[in-house]
Amino acid sequence: MNKIVFWLLFIIGFVMILSGCGKYNVTFDSNGGSSVKSQTVEANGKVICPEDPEKRGYLFAGWYYRVKIDEQDYFERNWNFDLDIVTGNLTLYARWTVPFTTQIEDGEITIVKVLNNKVEEIIIPDTINGLKVTRIADGAFYNSKTLKKIVINEGMTYIGKNAFSYCTNLSSISIPNSVLSIGEGAFYRCESLTSVNLPNKLTKIENELFSWCENLKRVKIPNSVKEIGDQAFNYCKNLSEITIPNSVTYIGHYVFNACSSLTSVVLTDNVKELGRGVFNACNGLKSIILPSGLTSIKSETFKNCQSITEVTLPEGITTIDVEAFSMCVSLKNIIIPARVTIIQYGAFSGCKSLTNITLPDGLVDVGPETFSGCTSLESIYIPNGIKDIDSYLFANCSNLKSFTIPNTVTIISNDAFLGCVKLESIIIPDSVTFIQAGSFSGCVNLSSIIIPKSVAYIGENAFKECSKLTIYCEETSQPSGWAKLWNAEKRPVVWGYEVK
Repeated sequence: MNKIVFWLLFIIGFVMILSGCGKYNVTFDSNGGSSVKSQTVEANGKVICPEDPEKRGYLFAGWYYRVKIDEQDYFERNWNFDLDIVTGNLTLYARWTVPFTTQIEDGEITIVKVLNNKVEEIIIPDTINGLKVTRIADGAFYNSKTLKKIVINEGMTYIGKNAFSYCTNLSSISIPNSVLSIGEGAFYRCESLTSVNLPNKLTKIENELFSWCENLKRVKIPNSVKEIGDQAFNYCKNLSEITIPNSVTYIGHYVFNACSSLTSVVLTDNVKELGRGVFNACNGLKSIILPSGLTSIKSETFKNCQSITEVTLPEGITTIDVEAFSMCVSLKNIIIPARVTIIQYGAFSGCKSLTNITLPDGLVDVGPETFSGCTSLESIYIPNGIKDIDSYLFANCSNLKSFTIPNTVTIISNDAFLGCVKLESIIIPDSVTFIQAGSFSGCVNLSSIIIPKSVAYIGENAFKECSKLTIYCEETSQPSGWAKLWNAEKRPVVWGYEVK
């Protein structure tokens, strides 16, 4: 009887084992990721799929388990939470992958394209599968809006064009000193970036590298950099400090355009050339030291620098280009160096605080609108050698009271003195042959003007709105070459006037 009971209990227990009765522990090894709580699962039951773990700089790629082959070897198999059942204690391992595609070039890894535009942090390792990671391809992380932080490990040598452009939430990036080159626009419109240390072997800051990085406040430029490309810091409106190292010899066009928080800049004498519009619209710029080797101030270099009050130009300057200081509304004084021969269109237009400017004797050309809108200018000396009082040259210089036209001038161009409301008298030298349309229009306080016999042409409305004017002409009657409406408002004319 006892034997029967024994065998009956044995058979029942064996059947229960065969039928999977019992419970098993399932643990999760996240391989460096966030921890995942273990589960107790009924025999032949299914594991409940947990929330995905997280690991900085990586994408979760699922769970796998290890199937033992022998004492030393095993193979890995993905766990299927819908189909796989538990038949014993089990460990599931997290599988991780880098969030970008790669390709092998010359035995080294290039990062090609981000896989997930929702990733917030990326760590680029120094090796992948035993191969060195050395390059980030053009546009690799373009428009990754959620990317906030990226760490690039030592060994990277090249970051491609537009690699991180439009990563608008990128606020932190670590660039190793192994990087030798960073392509154009690599950080274009990274609007959350606040500071950057550039690698110490970089030789050029490429075009638009940090353009429109609106919150960038500080950049450390290494002493290896020789050239700063066009618009490199364009519209970095919070950039408040920058040091140009001794190594820099060239600064390109519009490099600091609209950097409105920049207050002072020191350029070393090693800088040989500044491009157009370098400091255009730097509204906060109050002082600057220019390198002694410059030979020209190019177009729009200081245009709209509304806080700058004084500039000392190097002695080697020969040309001041188009609108170089236009709309520098706080500029009060400037001395033009002796070697300057040409001042181009609108160079000082809109400098409404300019009261004093000294022009050199070697000046031969002053372009249109050069001093238009200089409303505080009361007098100015134009040297002999100038042949043309160009169009709108002194337009709306509302405080200009007196002016001597050099005896080398042959033409007074259209609207040259338009709106000079305080100009009271002016003498036209006998070198002048043409007075063009509207030359003195709006000079409401001009009371007298003497026109010599040399003037062969006067254009229409030359004296429009000159309500106090009496015109003294050396000719005894109107020359045939003068326009019919040269004196459209019929101001008094004294013909045959003799200069005493």
